Amino acid sequence: MIIYNTTYTLDTAIQHEWLYWVRTDYVPAILETGLVTASRVLRLISDVGQQGVVCTVQLEFSDRSTYETFNADFADLFYGRMTFRFGTKLASFSTVLEEV
Repeated sequence: MIIYNTTYTLDTAIQHEWLYWVRTDYVPAILETGLVTASRVLRLISDVGQQGVVCTVQLEFSDRSTYETFNADFADLFYGRMTFRFGTKLASFSTVLEEV
């Protein structure tokens, strides 16, 4: 199993709008690709040294090949939707994890 984890640092002014949009639009659209087997939206509860609200979106893929297909065919599209909607009110970075 592969987990594609994107961590977002959000301006506190957009946190509720962002969470609603991610749950009702962003993640459902990603699931419609048929490549993702599960998803989670999480909030970091530690506040050590953080500016704003930190959340993650985790997408699970059955294998690396399926993840690579998603990355090649859809990742830029979904990144574009996020940045178009929220612009400079968030910052993000992504990591890819493999279950061992």
